[in-house]
Order: sequence, then structure tokens, then C-alpha cells
Amino acid sequence: MALVSPIEIPQLSPSAFHVLDDKEPAAASLNQVGESLNHQLESVPPIARMSTNGGEPIDCDFDSLSNEIIRHARLALARRYPSTEDKCLSECLSFLEPITMGDVNKDLTRMVENIFQSRSSDMLSHYINLCVFLSSNNMLSTLSTDRLILLIVKSKSQPRLKALLYSKTTTMEIFMSNLLASAAAMGEIEICRILINAGADVDAPSGLGLRTTALRRALLGGHLDCIRILLDAGADPNLAVDGRVPLDLACDMYDSYDYVKVLLDSGAHVHPPQDSARLTPLQRAVDGSQLEVIRLLLKAKANPNCFTKAKQGTALQIACRNSGEAGVVELLIAAGADIDARSGYQYDDGNLEDGLSESSDDESETSSIDSFWDTDESTCSCFKSAILIAAENENWEAVQLLLEEGAAVNPSMRGCPTRAMRQELIEHSWDDLAVFTPLQAAVRAQNITMTRMLLSAGAHVDARPRNKYGHTALQIAAMIKNERLTQILLRKGANVNAAASVCLGRTALQAASAHSDITVLSILLEAGAEVNAPPAGEAGRTALQVAVSAGNIEGVRLLLDAGATVNTDLSRIEGRTPLQEATKIQDQSIRDEIIHLLLRAGAYIQPQKGQEKYASLHTAVSQGDLLMTKTLLRKGASPNVGYCARTNRTPLQQASSLGDESLFQVLVDYGADINAPPHWDGGRTALQSAAERNHLSIVRRLLQLGASVKEERALKGISVMEAAVNNCNLELIQLLLDIDPSIIRSDPTTKGIVIGNALSHWKCDVSLLELLLKGGADVNNMDKYSSLPFLQLAARKSNLGFVQCLLSGGAHVNCRGQPSTPGNVTALQEAVDSRHIDIVQLLLEWGADVNAPANEKGGKTALQIAVSQNYFEMVELLVQNGANVNGLPSPRRGRTALQEAASSGYVQMTQYLLNQGADINARAAHFGGITALQGAASSGNIRIVMILLSAGVDINGAAAIENGRNAIESAAENGRLDTLHLLLNYHPNTEEFEIKRKRAAKLALANGHLAIGRFLLAYRKDTWMRTREVPC
Repeated sequence: MALVSPIEIPQLSPSAFHVLDDKEPAAASLNQVGESLNHQLESVPPIARMSTNGGEPIDCDFDSLSNEIIRHARLALARRYPSTEDKCLSECLSFLEPITMGDVNKDLTRMVENIFQSRSSDMLSHYINLCVFLSSNNMLSTLSTDRLILLIVKSKSQPRLKALLYSKTTTMEIFMSNLLASAAAMGEIEICRILINAGADVDAPSGLGLRTTALRRALLGGHLDCIRILLDAGADPNLAVDGRVPLDLACDMYDSYDYVKVLLDSGAHVHPPQDSARLTPLQRAVDGSQLEVIRLLLKAKANPNCFTKAKQGTALQIACRNSGEAGVVELLIAAGADIDARSGYQYDDGNLEDGLSESSDDESETSSIDSFWDTDESTCSCFKSAILIAAENENWEAVQLLLEEGAAVNPSMRGCPTRAMRQELIEHSWDDLAVFTPLQAAVRAQNITMTRMLLSAGAHVDARPRNKYGHTALQIAAMIKNERLTQILLRKGANVNAAASVCLGRTALQAASAHSDITVLSILLEAGAEVNAPPAGEAGRTALQVAVSAGNIEGVRLLLDAGATVNTDLSRIEGRTPLQEATKIQDQSIRDEIIHLLLRAGAYIQPQKGQEKYASLHTAVSQGDLLMTKTLLRKGASPNVGYCARTNRTPLQQASSLGDESLFQVLVDYGADINAPPHWDGGRTALQSAAERNHLSIVRRLLQLGASVKEERALKGISVMEAAVNNCNLELIQLLLDIDPSIIRSDPTTKGIVIGNALSHWKCDVSLLELLLKGGADVNNMDKYSSLPFLQLAARKSNLGFVQCLLSGGAHVNCRGQPSTPGNVTALQEAVDSRHIDIVQLLLEWGADVNAPANEKGGKTALQIAVSQNYFEMVELLVQNGANVNGLPSPRRGRTALQEAASSGYVQMTQYLLNQGADINARAAHFGGITALQGAASSGNIRIVMILLSAGVDINGAAAIENGRNAIESAAENGRLDTLHLLLNYHPNTEEFEIKRKRAAKLALANGHLAIGRFLLAYRKDTWMRTREVPC
């Protein structure tokens, strides 16, 4: 597409790229700036099949190497992966367009064309030049840098690399540091030496995402020789990257002794800073059970009682967590580890609250440090003593060691937050019970010897936190059905009637009732266990309930004979009677026998007044159990018993939801009310239930029986028409309209939402929308979930027919959404975003406001969206229809059209918008906004920077009020060296410039661009001149 009056970019002179001389620099003209910038390409010797330039012959296949270079160039430059090399070349040249200009663009274009087309011996030298340019502007990925190392090695081009590094420029400094990190990661010692000898910064971070050092990458790659070379060259062994120092990485590695030793020998600190949140090296080594590394760290004076992350535990706690590693425990104890220390008691000041006394175990519901630990990350582990951790992990040798050293056998859990204990109880299954004392752990493991040892050492037989959390040792013995342990604990005075844990607990008798072997159950009853002991407050069950649920016929008999109550207060057992539990048993013979026993004992078929929601009929219907339903109805259960506590439905409503025609018919035959109202909270009538689940046959049957289509709606409920629309069931919708043509328009709620519900379904079509509109559906309402108008939802689905249908049905073309999140707020914006130009044209014909403002919470105008997609045809269409090229951006991270084009690197689009009158100096949006120049500088789009400077942009354009950067800061922060230098040379020498330079230097250093930071700190306009040759 031809552009009107394209802006000419000044050509760069062939002179060296240097800082302006020491003459007083007024605002520099563009010609002066252009003459001050040039990238003189380094001369890299070509590769050859056999040496023609004094180098060694390469021993790799030339065609293979050429293909690799092409693949790597594609990776470095192509945004996509085109199917042909011609398309790939075009894509690569397109990538270069915004980030290069003048002679640099010509030279790099020629090099890329040679790479893809000529397959000459110069391919590698061209590719290296390309990588140097990209690397110095923070545009070369870590993967591409790694692959460049492989190419250099494969082609034996190390001497050529050495020759290239003679240039002592900021560009080469950046390239060397990036290359060094990749060489270290690949274990290429020779290249590391070449780069270090050439002056590469061994501590400079590299990479596009998380910037990391050469030492870190060498450690991650496990290349010990490279690590030694880097440390010998002065690499800082204590430099943290992403919060972790090299010693942290080494201690996490498998077989890490040599790595840890070389770091310690080079001065690595064995203790992190006091305010650090990371684990100590010793904690890491212990966690990895690396005995020799632990010895090495302890020899280096690592403190075994030092820890930084309380929730991970002390080194000794961590050691005890690893089953079978008693050797580490012994080593730490010998080094002075506190055997009773628990990291969970460390506050910000490192002190345990004085008020936490042992008596708080029994009385206090919440500990005094609950508020400190009351987070989603709360964990019991750090509050458990070493001996408890060792016992629960069955590290019995460590348990014995700790006992011999005098560890407390009854360690208190008084400081552990209730939330953490509850969470631990919930996370453990009945097969892997949570334990809070060493004795409980020994019983759980069925280790009789250790149980006796702990009891002999003074373990409290009934101990548990606050006397209410967790299971007693006897309850655990009953749960695991261990007769011998049960007898041992009873002889030691265990309380046979200790209350169940408040969370997911069982008394000993309740626990034993789950087992078909009734030996333990009999022992407990003989010991005086209370057969009707109350269940736990949360998910509790009576002993009889547990036995019934387990299908334990003999246990049920034994408990009933012992006086178990069959009609317990339902409020205390979460609404399940033993009879209800029996109806859920799958084995029919067992179920029938247990029901017979319960009924014989007086179980109620019909619940008592006020307990209807717990009726057994509800359970039978919810299970879809036709036989049990018939049995209960025959024995007198009422089909109109009320609403179920769990489903908020009557039996007939539940059967309708299940779509079980036989179950439905049985209930109807016994007189179930087909028009019973829905439960007030989310309930459904029988007709609504059937329609919601798309059970058309039951819907028809209900209508035949006289069910009303205009039934009341519950809170959080739905109408029958809503249910039909939600399933896009055209047959049912038509059936309902035939019965009552006003069914939609007479219900304001249904009228207002059915179009949105239909549009959200994948089966929606134009005929369905037309039927709903004909029935009186509101076309101009908002979707209740997204708060977007229906027309916008139709545009989002990119369906021209939907949009046309809604417009013809009276949809307001400029209805504006009110979302609470960033995004589009009009149908036109949505259509542009979907790249559907036909829908855009249709909306414009119907009068869509092409300049509708962007979403204030974060969004774009229609034109800004089209520009962000670089969609020229769409942009022209919008401009021809009156789109304002200077439309205001959203205050949150918004961009004007020009700002969007400049930051995205769209050269032609930038020129087009300027020709259309775009405001080159439009202010940055309030939060996170950018001016056009700042956006181009941030992305390194130097050609666009020059276009904007040519057009008179204000280089001093103000940054966003919040989270903003000026142009020089933007380039420095993102490592865009060439763009930065252009802006520095262009900026007049003022006091404001010096402030910007210093701020930019701080930003560059803070973001790991050390060479650029140093360059900025040394940069002077009026005192020195420095040639900066930029190899491209």
C-alpha cells in the first residue's frame, strides 16, 4: 500500500559511531545525529570446506552446517515458523526493519539474504555479525546464543571468534558476556577462556527473560571445569540471581561435593543474610541427604541451628523427615544441633512467646501465635519436634538416637495454629492417619517394640494437642485393627472413652466399628466403651453409623445388643441416620439384612417432625435406587416428605433431575406433588429440574400431568424456559412457546437473559435467536456474567448472522459494556479485535460509533485495536469512517494508535498514522502509559525512533505519572544499546539530561545490563569523545 508523503529517514554516514565532541551541543539536528552514528561491521573470516585463509579445515559437512545456520537464523529472527525459505526470509527481513536503519539495515539485510540464498563460505561470519547486533540490543534469545556456541564449536571457529573480540566497545562487551554465559552452560572451556581473556565480565547477567550469570548456568549444567575457570577469573561466588546464590544451587544438586567445595574454597558464605527467605546451604544439603556435603559445610562452620525459612524446619527437623537417614541426624547432633528446637516457634525477633506454657495444650482453643501463622501456607511440620518427625517417618534409629540424647518424649504442639492442624487431619486418609506425638506415630506404624520403648520413657498414653485435635494412640490402634496394641494401651491406662477429634475424629469404639473382624470392638466394649458416644463435630459418625456404612453386619448386631440408639439426634451427626447409611450399601443382601436389623430395633421410616430433610427416602432417590425407594414407600414413607438437606429438592424433583423415568413414575403413583414449589435457596420445581438436565421425555410427562410452565423462581433458581435455552433445545423451546406464547415476555428475568444464555452455547444458531426474539426476548440487555451487551457477545463469536439477527431485532449498535476487568466494551471493538472485517463493515453501516472510548480499566478503541494487529485494511476502513487517530487511550496501560504502532515496531503503520495527523507528542496514559518515543525506545525500534525525531517529537516527553519511564530510561532499562546511544547523542546537553543519564544508569544496572550501566555512567557529551564501533 503506497503511503502519502512518506517520511524520509536520514542516511547514516560511514564515519565511526562516536559520542558527540566537546563542542557545546545545542539541540542536535538530525543530520548531526545521523553523522554521529554508524555501525561498522566487524570482519569475521569466512568458513570454508578446506582452509583458504590459513585456518584449520573444518571437519563437519558443509551442507549440514549451512542448514544449521539457516535454522538458527530463522529461530533468531522469525516471529513465526514459515513453511518455505522464501517466506522465512521475508519474515526475517521484516523483523530487522524496525530495529535497524541506514547502512546497518542494508548490511544486515544483505547478510540475511546471503544466509538464506547463497550458502557461501561467509554464512557463519554473517550469522555471527547478526548475533552481535541482536545481542547488544537485548534481542537475541538464550537459546539462539547457545546454538551459536554449538556452531562455533562444530565449525572449529574458535580462532575466528578470538579475532573478532579485539574490538573494545560496549557492543562487544555485551556480546561477550552473553556468549560467556552460554559457553559456560554448554561446558565449552576453550570458548570460556577466550572470552575471559578478551575481558568478558564474568558476573554480567545475560538472557532475555530471567537474566542469569555464567557461573549460575555453569552450575546448572554441571560443568565443574567451567566453574573453576569463572571463579579463578573473579566470578562472585555470593552473587544472588532470583534470590539464590551459587552455593544454594550446588547444595541442591545430586553428588554436589566437588561443586560445594570449589565454591567454599572461593569464599562462598555458608550462611545467607539474616533477612534472607531462602534455605541455608546446610538445610539444602540435609534435605538432599548428602552426608559428605554436610560434613564439608559443618567443617566450614555452618551453624546446625541456623535457619531462615521457619516453615521448612531446622536442619535436624529436615534430617528426621528423611526415612532411614540416621547418619545425618547423628552428624548434626554431634555438631551441636538443638534436639528439641522447632523452627515454627521463631517470630520475627526469633524469640518464643513467653506466654506459651504447657498448660495451654488443654485450655486454649487458639494459640497466641495463630494470627502470625494464619495463612494458606500454615504447616504443622515446623512445629513438630525432631523426635516426632522421625517417628512419623518411621526413622526408628533416629528416634532411638534422640531418646538417648534426652529428647522430650512428650513434645508439645501448643504453638501450632489450629488451621494447620485441621489441614493436616483433612489431608491424611484413614489409611495414613495424621499423628501429633511420637507414641501415636509408633502405634500407626504398628511398631510394638517402639511403642513399649516410648511408654517406658514416659510417653503420655492419651496425649494430643489441646486434648481435642488428632487421634489418641488407642483410637489409632482401633483404626488400624491391631488387637495387641489395643490391649497394651488399655493396660497402660488409655481412656477408652476419649472424645473423638473435633475434626474428622472417631472414638476408639467408633473407629473399631468399621472392621468386619469384631475382636477389637468386643475388647473395647468389655473395657467400658460408651456405645452411644457423641460423634465428632465435623464429619463425625456414631459407632452404629460407622458399622452400617461399612456393611459390618456382625458389628451392627453387637452394637445394637449393647444398646446403640438407632434414631440419634440428626443435628449431631450431619443429618445421616443409620437407616440412611444402610440405603447406600451396594451389596443388596448385606443392605437388606442391616435394614432388617435397624427396623427391628425401631428405626424410623418416616422422620420425626422437623427432621424431614434427613428422610431416608431422599437418600434412596438421590442414589437412583428404585428398589429401596419402592420398599420405603411401601413401608409408609411419604413421597412429599419435603426438601432434602443436601439437594434442596423433593424426591420427585430429584427424580426429574436424574431423568429416571421408572423412579419418577413410582413417586407419581404414590402421590408425589408435581407442582411442589422450589426450595427458596437454589431449588428447582420438577419441571425446571427435568428441563435443566434436558430430559425431554420427563418434561412431556410432567406437562401431560398438568405441571405449570409459569412456576415461581427460587433465589439462584431458573425458569423452565431458561433451562431450555441453556441447553439450546429448540424443540423444547418451541413446545413451551406453543403452550404459552407469553412465557418469555411475561417473566422479566427470563426476558432479560435468554439471548445471552443462547449466545454462550456452542449449539446456538440464527433460528434459535430469531425464535427467542419473536417470543419477546430483550435484545439490549447485558450478560450477567461478563456485563457485556448481547451484540458484543455476538461479535465476539465472529458470526455475521448472529450480529445481523440482533441488529434486525433492535439491538443498539452503540450499547456499551460495563466489565470490571480490562477488555473491549463495544461490539465494534470486539469485531475489530476478532479481525472480522465484514462484521465491522456491517456495524459501521448500522451507525456504530467508530470513536467509542476505550475501557477505563484497560482497553483500546477500535482503531487502537486494529493498529495493535498491524491490520492495514482494517485501519484504513476505520479511518475512512471517521476514526480519530488521536483517540484517547485508556488511563491504565493505554496507548494511542501511534504509541501502539511505535512500540510494536510497525514502521509503515507509524508513517501512515503520522501522515494522517497523529499527535506525535500525545501524553502517556496515567498508569503504565508511554509516549510514542518511549514505546519505540523501550522495544529498540531505532528506525521508528528516527522517524519520530525527524517528525519533531519532543525527546523530553513526560513519563506516565505511575510506573512510567522517559525515552532514555526506557531504552536503558530494556538493554537497547543502539537506540539509547541515538537518544543520548540527540538530547541537548542540559542539567535535565544529566539527571536522566544517571537515572537511566541506575535502571540499567538494576535490570542486569551492566555494560550499558557503565557506559551511561561514563558518558559525557562535552568532555570526551569515544569511538564506538558496533559489529553487526
